[in-house]
Amino acid sequence: MSKGVKLLILGGAVLLVGGWAGWMLWPKRSSEFTEKEINIQQAEIPAIENAVYTDWAGFSFEHPDNLTIEELEADDKTVYSSLELTAVDEKKLTLKIAESRFKDLEAWKESFEAVNVVISLRDVYWVDIPGLQVFYGAPKKLLTVAVEDGVLYRLESPTDEGGFWDETHQLILNSFEFAESVMVNEEAEVQIEEETDKDIILLEEEIIE
Repeated sequence: MSKGVKLLILGGAVLLVGGWAGWMLWPKRSSEFTEKEINIQQAEIPAIENAVYTDWAGFSFEHPDNLTIEELEADDKTVYSSLELTAVDEKKLTLKIAESRFKDLEAWKESFEAVNVVISLRDVYWVDIPGLQVFYGAPKKLLTVAVEDGVLYRLESPTDEGGFWDETHQLILNSFEFAESVMVNEEAEVQIEEETDKDIILLEEEIIE
């Protein structure tokens, strides 16, 4: 085989290899191959709605519907209502209304400060009952307390610097309402007491005469 023929064959081979390599490296149209797409969807956080809880003891309040409510101390006659509101992470908020051994809020405060480290406190209202809101302890907790007519109202939760638990605590406090029947009974008791006092005064006047 002559030298010229060999060069011709070699040149052709080079052209073929180069053409094949170029074809392999040339960008393919989308129709010539299958693209695998991975769709990463951001996890959606379900919206938290508020629900209304109505207690047989004669009150109601709003709370986030992702909390589970459990009644406690149902057999204790000195306790009107005792509730635990639990989240999925097992953190809890407690609400308790019971007979009180304290004559007023100041007596409760003195007793509480004697055995707890109080970080801060401020005056608040529980519906229309004067109360105290206390940050205390380690880990820090938020406690709202009111005392009236021998009854202690107590709401306690973890505190998270204005986060879910602080907002839930305030939601319950702001939305707390006594049932109309309770309000009517209280007004009737006041009226009976006033009428009794008047009868006593009249009786004393008659005796004096």
